Amino acid sequence: MTPYSDLYGMLQEVRRRPSMWVHDKSLADLETMLHGYSNALLVHGIQEYGTGFNARFRGYLARRFGWSISLGWAWAITANCRDTNEAFDRFFGLVDEFRAGDGLPACGPATESGGSGEL
Repeated sequence: MTPYSDLYGMLQEVRRRPSMWVHDKSLADLETMLHGYSNALLVHGIQEYGTGFNARFRGYLARRFGWSISLGWAWAITANCRDTNEAFDRFFGLVDEFRAGDGLPACGPATESGGSGEL
């Protein structure tokens, strides 16, 4: 595993090897993990670009698509996809768009065996 310096570095690792991080590419599990990450930052007084990611990403999805995000971004994305694989890939495409709007480089392509690497 490559060390990462912030939330987006971690997301690159998740994208690269999803089964090492979440069961069956579950966005609900990933969202829960990212809540824990954000809470750890808050508790330890650490500021990084990933601070408040879930709230900022929910707001982005609500503005971009008009989706209800009352059940979280994972539910909103999954509800608008055919299956969990499509939802997982779409999440990373949306994260890339979200980051591009913030002037940051996008996450790298998926490379876990069995994945297409395309979004």
